[in-house]
Amino acid sequence: QISKNRILKASSKLSQIRISKRDLELIQSIEIKSLLRGLDNTRRLSIIYSQPEWVIRYFVNLLGLNEAITLLEKLNRKPTVWIRVNTLKISRKELIHFLKRRKIKVFEDENLQDVLRVQSSLNLSKIPEFEKGYFYIQDKASALVSHVLSPRCSEYVLDMCAAPGSKTLHVATLTRNKAHIVAVDWKPARLKALLQNLQIHGIYSVELISADSNKLNITRKFDKILLDPDCSSLGRLGQSPEIRLWLSENIVQKMKRQQKQLLIKGLEMLKEKGILVYSTCTLTIEENEELVKEILEENKYVQLVEQEPFIGLKGYLRLDEAQRLYPHLHDTLGFFIAKFQKMG
Repeated sequence: QISKNRILKASSKLSQIRISKRDLELIQSIEIKSLLRGLDNTRRLSIIYSQPEWVIRYFVNLLGLNEAITLLEKLNRKPTVWIRVNTLKISRKELIHFLKRRKIKVFEDENLQDVLRVQSSLNLSKIPEFEKGYFYIQDKASALVSHVLSPRCSEYVLDMCAAPGSKTLHVATLTRNKAHIVAVDWKPARLKALLQNLQIHGIYSVELISADSNKLNITRKFDKILLDPDCSSLGRLGQSPEIRLWLSENIVQKMKRQQKQLLIKGLEMLKEKGILVYSTCTLTIEENEELVKEILEENKYVQLVEQEPFIGLKGYLRLDEAQRLYPHLHDTLGFFIAKFQKMG
Protein backbone atom coordinates (compact mmCIF):
# COMPACT_ATOMS: atom_id res chain seq x y z
CA GLN A 1 0.00 0.00 0.00
CA ILE A 2 1.23 3.49 -0.90
CA SER A 3 1.72 5.70 2.12
CA LYS A 4 0.03 9.08 2.40
CA ASN A 5 3.34 10.86 3.08
CA ARG A 6 4.94 9.38 -0.01
CA ILE A 7 2.09 10.54 -2.25
CA LEU A 8 2.12 14.03 -0.74
CA LYS A 9 5.86 14.30 -1.21
CA ALA A 10 5.66 13.26 -4.85
CA SER A 11 2.69 15.51 -5.56
CA SER A 12 4.31 18.57 -4.01
CA LYS A 13 7.26 18.26 -6.37
CA LEU A 14 5.27 18.03 -9.60
CA SER A 15 6.22 21.64 -10.34
CA GLN A 16 9.92 20.83 -10.08
CA ILE A 17 10.38 17.43 -11.72
CA ARG A 18 9.41 15.56 -14.85
CA ILE A 19 7.48 12.39 -14.11
CA SER A 20 6.40 9.48 -16.25
CA LYS A 21 2.86 9.06 -17.54
CA ARG A 22 2.51 5.94 -15.39
CA ASP A 23 3.49 7.79 -12.22
CA LEU A 24 1.14 10.64 -13.06
CA GLU A 25 -1.76 8.23 -13.57
CA LEU A 26 -0.92 6.63 -10.22
CA ILE A 27 -1.10 9.95 -8.41
CA GLN A 28 -4.32 10.90 -10.20
CA SER A 29 -5.92 7.62 -9.15
CA ILE A 30 -5.53 8.47 -5.46
CA GLU A 31 -8.39 10.22 -3.68
CA ILE A 32 -6.55 13.53 -3.61
CA LYS A 33 -9.06 15.36 -1.38
CA SER A 34 -8.45 12.95 1.48
CA LEU A 35 -4.69 13.31 1.10
CA LEU A 36 -4.85 17.10 1.13
CA ARG A 37 -7.09 17.33 4.19
CA GLY A 38 -5.39 19.29 6.95
CA LEU A 39 -2.91 21.09 4.70
CA ASP A 40 -2.86 24.88 4.56
CA ASN A 41 -4.24 26.64 1.49
CA THR A 42 -0.85 27.43 -0.03
CA ARG A 43 0.48 23.89 0.06
CA ARG A 44 -2.81 22.40 -1.05
CA LEU A 45 -3.09 24.73 -4.08
CA SER A 46 0.57 24.13 -4.90
CA ILE A 47 -0.10 20.40 -5.16
CA ILE A 48 -3.40 20.68 -7.01
CA TYR A 49 -2.11 23.13 -9.65
CA SER A 50 1.54 21.98 -9.76
CA GLN A 51 2.93 25.43 -9.00
CA PRO A 52 5.69 26.49 -6.59
CA GLU A 53 4.32 27.57 -3.22
CA TRP A 54 5.79 31.06 -3.52
CA VAL A 55 3.92 31.56 -6.83
CA ILE A 56 0.68 30.50 -5.12
CA ARG A 57 1.27 33.00 -2.31
CA TYR A 58 2.09 35.73 -4.81
CA PHE A 59 -1.06 35.22 -6.89
CA VAL A 60 -3.28 35.07 -3.78
CA ASN A 61 -1.78 38.29 -2.40
CA LEU A 62 -2.12 39.96 -5.80
CA LEU A 63 -5.64 38.87 -6.74
CA GLY A 64 -7.31 37.37 -3.70
CA LEU A 65 -7.99 33.67 -3.19
CA ASN A 66 -10.95 33.15 -5.53
CA GLU A 67 -9.50 35.00 -8.52
CA ALA A 68 -6.09 33.42 -7.96
CA ILE A 69 -7.73 29.99 -8.24
CA THR A 70 -9.42 31.06 -11.50
CA LEU A 71 -6.03 32.14 -12.85
CA LEU A 72 -4.37 28.88 -11.74
CA GLU A 73 -7.09 26.85 -13.44
CA LYS A 74 -6.56 28.80 -16.67
CA LEU A 75 -2.79 28.26 -16.51
CA ASN A 76 -3.35 24.49 -16.32
CA ARG A 77 -5.50 24.41 -19.45
CA LYS A 78 -4.32 24.36 -23.05
CA PRO A 79 -3.47 27.98 -23.94
CA THR A 80 -5.21 29.92 -26.69
CA VAL A 81 -3.22 30.12 -29.93
CA TRP A 82 -2.90 33.52 -31.59
CA ILE A 83 -1.27 34.39 -34.89
CA ARG A 84 -0.39 37.74 -36.45
CA VAL A 85 -1.00 38.37 -40.14
CA ASN A 86 2.03 39.52 -42.13
CA THR A 87 0.27 42.25 -44.08
CA LEU A 88 3.41 42.84 -46.16
CA LYS A 89 2.60 39.59 -47.94
CA ILE A 90 -1.10 38.88 -47.51
CA SER A 91 -4.35 40.43 -46.33
CA ARG A 92 -6.25 39.16 -43.32
CA LYS A 93 -9.13 38.10 -45.54
CA GLU A 94 -6.85 36.08 -47.84
CA LEU A 95 -5.09 34.36 -44.94
CA ILE A 96 -8.40 33.41 -43.34
CA HIS A 97 -9.44 31.87 -46.66
CA PHE A 98 -6.25 29.78 -46.90
CA LEU A 99 -6.48 28.58 -43.30
CA LYS A 100 -10.13 27.62 -43.56
CA ARG A 101 -9.30 25.51 -46.61
CA ARG A 102 -7.01 23.55 -44.31
CA LYS A 103 -9.90 23.00 -41.89
CA ILE A 104 -8.36 25.41 -39.38
CA LYS A 105 -10.90 27.32 -37.31
CA VAL A 106 -10.15 31.04 -37.44
CA PHE A 107 -11.67 33.84 -35.35
CA GLU A 108 -11.11 37.54 -36.00
CA ASP A 109 -10.15 39.70 -33.02
CA GLU A 110 -12.25 42.70 -32.06
CA ASN A 111 -9.30 44.74 -30.78
CA LEU A 112 -6.39 44.15 -33.17
CA GLN A 113 -7.02 43.96 -36.90
CA ASP A 114 -3.87 41.97 -37.68
CA VAL A 115 -4.39 39.25 -35.05
CA LEU A 116 -6.37 36.01 -35.36
CA ARG A 117 -7.32 33.33 -32.85
CA VAL A 118 -7.00 29.83 -34.24
CA GLN A 119 -8.06 26.32 -33.28
CA SER A 120 -6.32 23.43 -34.99
CA SER A 121 -4.74 20.07 -34.31
CA LEU A 122 -2.16 20.85 -37.00
CA ASN A 123 1.35 22.03 -36.22
CA LEU A 124 0.98 25.57 -37.55
CA SER A 125 4.73 26.01 -38.00
CA LYS A 126 4.71 23.20 -40.57
CA ILE A 127 2.03 24.44 -42.95
CA PRO A 128 3.03 26.24 -46.21
CA GLU A 129 1.44 29.55 -45.20
CA PHE A 130 3.76 29.78 -42.19
CA GLU A 131 6.83 28.74 -44.17
CA LYS A 132 6.06 31.44 -46.74
CA GLY A 133 5.90 34.08 -44.01
CA TYR A 134 2.19 34.80 -44.35
CA PHE A 135 1.76 34.78 -40.58
CA TYR A 136 3.74 34.63 -37.35
CA ILE A 137 2.72 32.72 -34.23
CA GLN A 138 2.48 35.50 -31.65
CA ASP A 139 0.27 36.01 -28.62
CA LYS A 140 -2.26 38.81 -28.78
CA ALA A 141 -0.74 40.56 -25.74
CA SER A 142 2.68 40.51 -27.37
CA ALA A 143 1.25 41.95 -30.60
CA LEU A 144 -0.49 44.67 -28.61
CA VAL A 145 2.90 46.08 -27.55
CA SER A 146 3.89 47.20 -31.06
CA HIS A 147 0.49 48.81 -31.61
CA VAL A 148 0.96 50.77 -28.38
CA LEU A 149 4.41 51.86 -29.60
CA SER A 150 2.68 53.12 -32.78
CA PRO A 151 5.77 53.39 -34.99
CA ARG A 152 5.62 55.65 -38.05
CA CYS A 153 7.32 55.58 -41.44
CA SER A 154 10.72 57.33 -41.50
CA GLU A 155 11.10 57.14 -37.70
CA TYR A 156 14.20 55.68 -36.04
CA VAL A 157 13.13 52.76 -33.86
CA LEU A 158 15.23 50.71 -31.43
CA ASP A 159 14.33 47.24 -30.15
CA MET A 160 16.68 46.77 -27.20
CA CYS A 161 16.04 43.06 -26.54
CA ALA A 162 14.97 41.90 -29.97
CA ALA A 163 15.30 38.11 -30.14
CA PRO A 164 13.37 36.01 -30.99
CA GLY A 165 12.08 38.93 -33.02
CA SER A 166 8.29 38.90 -32.89
CA LYS A 167 8.05 42.60 -32.06
CA THR A 168 10.85 43.62 -34.45
CA LEU A 169 8.99 41.88 -37.26
CA HIS A 170 5.75 43.54 -36.21
CA VAL A 171 7.23 47.05 -36.09
CA ALA A 172 8.69 46.59 -39.58
CA THR A 173 5.33 45.34 -40.84
CA LEU A 174 3.37 48.22 -39.30
CA THR A 175 5.73 50.73 -40.94
CA ARG A 176 5.65 48.93 -44.31
CA ASN A 177 9.45 48.61 -44.35
CA LYS A 178 9.76 52.40 -44.28
CA ALA A 179 11.14 52.97 -40.77
CA HIS A 180 14.79 52.73 -39.71
CA ILE A 181 14.84 49.88 -37.20
CA VAL A 182 17.78 48.77 -35.07
CA ALA A 183 17.38 45.39 -33.38
CA VAL A 184 19.82 44.46 -30.61
CA ASP A 185 20.48 41.17 -28.85
CA TRP A 186 23.55 39.88 -27.08
CA LYS A 187 23.36 36.33 -28.44
CA PRO A 188 24.60 36.01 -32.07
CA ALA A 189 22.77 32.70 -32.55
CA ARG A 190 19.46 34.35 -31.70
CA LEU A 191 20.16 37.18 -34.14
CA LYS A 192 20.90 34.61 -36.82
CA ALA A 193 17.45 33.11 -36.28
CA LEU A 194 15.94 36.60 -36.38
CA LEU A 195 17.71 37.31 -39.68
CA GLN A 196 16.13 34.21 -41.19
CA ASN A 197 12.70 35.36 -40.02
CA LEU A 198 13.26 38.81 -41.52
CA GLN A 199 14.06 37.22 -44.87
CA ILE A 200 11.05 34.89 -44.76
CA HIS A 201 8.72 37.77 -43.92
CA GLY A 202 10.03 40.08 -46.63
CA ILE A 203 11.53 42.61 -44.24
CA TYR A 204 14.61 44.64 -45.18
CA SER A 205 14.36 47.73 -42.96
CA VAL A 206 16.12 46.25 -39.90
CA GLU A 207 19.76 46.60 -38.85
CA LEU A 208 20.93 43.84 -36.50
CA ILE A 209 23.49 44.50 -33.75
CA SER A 210 24.99 41.82 -31.52
CA ALA A 211 25.64 43.59 -28.22
CA ASP A 212 24.60 44.10 -24.62
CA SER A 213 22.07 46.94 -24.80
CA ASN A 214 23.42 48.33 -21.53
CA LYS A 215 26.72 48.97 -23.32
CA LEU A 216 25.39 50.28 -26.63
CA ASN A 217 27.50 53.06 -28.07
CA ILE A 218 25.10 54.71 -30.51
CA THR A 219 25.22 58.48 -30.87
CA ARG A 220 21.87 58.70 -32.64
CA LYS A 221 18.76 59.35 -30.58
CA PHE A 222 15.63 57.36 -31.37
CA ASP A 223 12.03 58.43 -31.96
CA LYS A 224 10.64 55.18 -30.56
CA ILE A 225 12.20 52.53 -28.33
CA LEU A 226 10.83 49.12 -27.45
CA LEU A 227 12.10 47.41 -24.31
CA ASP A 228 10.82 43.90 -23.59
CA PRO A 229 13.55 42.51 -21.32
CA ASP A 230 14.03 39.12 -19.71
CA CYS A 231 11.68 38.72 -16.76
CA SER A 232 10.41 36.14 -14.28
CA SER A 233 7.83 35.04 -16.91
CA LEU A 234 4.93 34.39 -14.53
CA GLY A 235 2.58 35.41 -17.32
CA ARG A 236 3.82 32.52 -19.48
CA LEU A 237 3.28 29.68 -17.00
CA GLY A 238 0.40 28.34 -19.08
CA GLN A 239 2.16 28.50 -22.43
CA SER A 240 5.54 27.27 -21.15
CA PRO A 241 4.95 25.10 -18.05
CA GLU A 242 8.63 24.10 -17.95
CA ILE A 243 9.29 27.56 -16.48
CA ARG A 244 8.15 26.09 -13.15
CA LEU A 245 11.30 23.95 -13.11
CA TRP A 246 13.67 26.89 -12.70
CA LEU A 247 11.51 29.58 -11.11
CA SER A 248 12.64 30.80 -7.71
CA GLU A 249 11.46 33.64 -5.51
CA ASN A 250 14.89 35.28 -5.67
CA ILE A 251 14.68 35.76 -9.44
CA VAL A 252 12.17 38.61 -9.18
CA GLN A 253 14.53 41.13 -7.57
CA LYS A 254 17.40 39.99 -9.79
CA MET A 255 15.34 40.61 -12.90
CA LYS A 256 14.14 43.97 -11.61
CA ARG A 257 17.73 45.19 -11.22
CA GLN A 258 18.57 44.20 -14.79
CA GLN A 259 15.37 45.73 -16.15
CA LYS A 260 16.03 49.02 -14.38
CA GLN A 261 19.50 49.31 -15.91
CA LEU A 262 18.08 48.72 -19.38
CA LEU A 263 15.23 51.17 -18.84
CA ILE A 264 17.61 53.93 -17.73
CA LYS A 265 19.83 53.25 -20.76
CA GLY A 266 16.83 53.30 -23.09
CA LEU A 267 15.63 56.66 -21.81
CA GLU A 268 19.12 58.07 -22.39
CA MET A 269 18.91 57.06 -26.07
CA LEU A 270 15.43 58.53 -26.56
CA LYS A 271 14.80 61.82 -28.35
CA GLU A 272 12.97 64.63 -26.60
CA LYS A 273 9.23 63.93 -26.92
CA GLY A 274 10.15 60.40 -28.00
CA ILE A 275 8.27 57.30 -26.83
CA LEU A 276 9.62 54.26 -24.97
CA VAL A 277 7.32 51.28 -24.43
CA TYR A 278 8.31 48.93 -21.62
CA SER A 279 6.67 45.52 -21.51
CA THR A 280 7.06 42.23 -19.66
CA CYS A 281 5.35 38.85 -19.74
CA THR A 282 5.23 38.66 -15.96
CA LEU A 283 2.65 39.61 -13.34
CA THR A 284 4.87 40.73 -10.46
CA ILE A 285 4.43 44.26 -9.16
CA GLU A 286 8.18 44.50 -8.51
CA GLU A 287 9.15 44.13 -12.18
CA ASN A 288 6.27 46.27 -13.39
CA GLU A 289 4.56 49.05 -11.42
CA GLU A 290 7.19 49.26 -8.69
CA LEU A 291 9.97 49.65 -11.25
CA VAL A 292 8.00 52.20 -13.26
CA LYS A 293 7.35 54.23 -10.08
CA GLU A 294 11.06 54.29 -9.29
CA ILE A 295 11.93 55.47 -12.79
CA LEU A 296 9.35 58.26 -12.65
CA GLU A 297 10.53 59.42 -9.22
CA GLU A 298 14.21 59.39 -10.18
CA ASN A 299 13.80 60.92 -13.66
CA LYS A 300 11.66 64.05 -13.68
CA TYR A 301 12.08 64.45 -17.45
CA VAL A 302 9.89 61.43 -18.26
CA GLN A 303 6.18 60.78 -17.81
CA LEU A 304 3.68 58.01 -18.45
CA VAL A 305 1.26 58.67 -21.29
CA GLU A 306 -2.02 57.08 -22.29
CA GLN A 307 -1.99 53.97 -24.46
CA GLU A 308 -3.98 53.09 -27.54
CA PRO A 309 -5.32 50.43 -27.79
CA PHE A 310 -6.03 49.98 -24.09
CA ILE A 311 -7.67 46.56 -23.70
CA GLY A 312 -6.35 45.41 -20.31
CA LEU A 313 -6.83 46.51 -16.72
CA LYS A 314 -5.27 49.62 -15.21
CA GLY A 315 -1.95 49.16 -13.46
CA TYR A 316 -1.50 48.95 -9.69
CA LEU A 317 0.01 51.73 -7.53
CA ARG A 318 -2.28 54.29 -9.21
CA LEU A 319 -0.53 53.90 -12.55
CA ASP A 320 -3.73 54.26 -14.55
CA GLU A 321 -1.87 54.80 -17.84
CA ALA A 322 -0.22 51.36 -17.60
CA GLN A 323 -2.15 48.23 -18.53
CA ARG A 324 -2.15 44.61 -17.40
CA LEU A 325 -3.47 41.59 -19.28
CA TYR A 326 -4.31 38.29 -17.60
CA PRO A 327 -4.74 34.77 -19.03
CA HIS A 328 -8.07 34.21 -17.24
CA LEU A 329 -9.52 37.62 -18.16
CA HIS A 330 -8.15 38.37 -21.62
CA ASP A 331 -7.32 34.92 -23.00
CA THR A 332 -3.70 35.98 -23.53
CA LEU A 333 -0.38 35.63 -21.82
CA GLY A 334 -0.02 37.64 -18.62
CA PHE A 335 1.46 40.97 -19.72
CA PHE A 336 2.31 44.44 -18.47
CA ILE A 337 2.76 47.50 -20.70
CA ALA A 338 3.89 51.01 -19.77
CA LYS A 339 4.38 53.89 -22.22
CA PHE A 340 6.94 56.58 -21.34
CA GLN A 341 7.45 59.92 -23.03
CA LYS A 342 10.59 61.99 -22.68
CA MET A 343 9.64 65.60 -22.09
CA GLY A 344 11.34 68.49 -23.86
